[in-house]
Amino acid sequence: GTVTVAYHADEHDDGVKTLLGRRGPFGVDDVLDLVVAHPNHAPFLINKLWSFFVATPPSHATVRALVATYRANDLRIKPLVRAILEHPQLYRKLDAPDLVKCPVVYVAGALRTTHTFIKQDYMGWLLNTMGQYPFYPPSVAGWDWGAAWMSSNSMRQRFTLGNYVVGYGRPRVRRGAQRASATARDAYDEAWRAVGQPHVSAATRAALVHLAAHFYDDVDRRWRDQADWRADELQWTLRHLLITCPDCQLH
Repeated sequence: GTVTVAYHADEHDDGVKTLLGRRGPFGVDDVLDLVVAHPNHAPFLINKLWSFFVATPPSHATVRALVATYRANDLRIKPLVRAILEHPQLYRKLDAPDLVKCPVVYVAGALRTTHTFIKQDYMGWLLNTMGQYPFYPPSVAGWDWGAAWMSSNSMRQRFTLGNYVVGYGRPRVRRGAQRASATARDAYDEAWRAVGQPHVSAATRAALVHLAAHFYDDVDRRWRDQADWRADELQWTLRHLLITCPDCQLH
């Protein structure tokens, strides 16, 4: 809906104030004019917006060009965002994601990839413990972005999400006909398909196939082909790791 601003004279300070080196009886519009006229305003805003889309900081030349775009369009945000989205830097490493997912994006992505419907309340309290409860930022400045999301506690809760999705998700995510006689690559492929075929790097795929190949090393060779109960554990492990691995933390 439309948000309106109400002015209450009895709650307004019409005295003299000092702001950004200027002194006067500034009102709301005066404050806004002073802020956007400050030479650091445009570069700060551009770097903030850029960081939502590109992990690598913009070059000085890129900032200057975007500042020119911003000012040439009367400080409107839409043309600035469009210029960022059309910038070549955004498309240089599409095959190697490097932007950290914020908790809301991470949780929503995990649920969508695995076709998990919201039937339990664990998503809400997990988002809260990850540091991003929707519509409740810590201050008017909003949340910190990028690598700030990857604290030890936040990462632990992301692993907990993987446990919940695998444990309480749809049947195809939770279980399947597992056989200990399956090859390591077949076991990996089955887990990968079960969680919606997420993007996984070659290095991560190789590590998970290696894990599957050695998952039965402690079982007597005479009984390995009959250890289907361990195959269930392997699938649980692979599916959890495919939801929580480093590749899935990035986009």
